Amino acid sequence: MQKYVKKSETLHKPSQEHVDTFNINFDKEYRGTDGVKSVTNLLSNIHSGDRGVIENQSKDPFTHPAIDPGYLTHSADMEMMRQGVRFAIELSKAGEMGDYITKQENYNNNTDEAIDMAIRDDAHTEYHPLGTAAMLPLDKGGVVNTSLLLTLSMVLQNSK
Repeated sequence: MQKYVKKSETLHKPSQEHVDTFNINFDKEYRGTDGVKSVTNLLSNIHSGDRGVIENQSKDPFTHPAIDPGYLTHSADMEMMRQGVRFAIELSKAGEMGDYITKQENYNNNTDEAIDMAIRDDAHTEYHPLGTAAMLPLDKGGVVNTSLLLTLSMVLQNSK
């Protein structure tokens, strides 16, 4: 049995759906403010092709840099999220879960365009990015030397 499969030609590595086990507890404290019982599916893109940019705005180390995370700018990321949404929809209809899920709030129109719009409207960060600098040699767009130390020339270049 193949554990990981390449779900798209745009992906350079195999991928998998990751579904944590969870318990549904419809006690009062787990209901919405309007008393409605609900379940939320959360999707995570943990292998993003997006590349953001962080730029110094000043030589003053206390001046915050300009940060553009570049979320959802890589086509493979949108494709992976779209597949995740479709998987979550199918999961919510399967077996006993289908008895509990009576409607979907955000994904009633399952066209690619509608799902993409809902993803862009709903997506947010999990606030644990891996880093802000590529751990590659300078000639490959990175910022470290062979000892994995930040290269001074890169620091000086970015402090302009």
